[in-house]
Amino acid sequence: MSKIALLMGLNYEGSDAELRGCINDIENVHNVLKNVYNYKEENMMVMTDHSDVKPTCRNIITQLIKLAERTYEEDVSEVWVSYSGHGTYVTDRNGDEDDKRDECLVPLDYYENGLIADDTLNHVFALMNPNVRLICIVDACHSETMLDLPYRYVSGNK
Repeated sequence: MSKIALLMGLNYEGSDAELRGCINDIENVHNVLKNVYNYKEENMMVMTDHSDVKPTCRNIITQLIKLAERTYEEDVSEVWVSYSGHGTYVTDRNGDEDDKRDECLVPLDYYENGLIADDTLNHVFALMNPNVRLICIVDACHSETMLDLPYRYVSGNK
């Protein structure tokens, strides 16, 4: 059984929204997956400001869908998705948010092509084989309900 990963680090270099450590975060995750958790290089897609395939809106969604497809086409046991970059929120339009806000990833081309809402992420992750373990880490502002999961952990409470 194989393990597959999509790792996205966005520093937004040269923009007004520039960050400094997100690419480093993803490089560290890449090294841990490879050296500690035995992920193979050929099963990891890394997208950064510097990669050939940039973490644009279209590329992020395309790569997530490809991961979902692979969970049915290959003998995949685990999918790891890590995102390090900006997060934001927009007004919830379908009434599924208690706080009336959809949390969003901010791709490199957000200004031209928009954000990736939690509803979209939830729909894409729902396409994955239910027998595959999904590990998803979102290191971004406003990420607390980024995947629209039915449960959430609040320290000290249920």
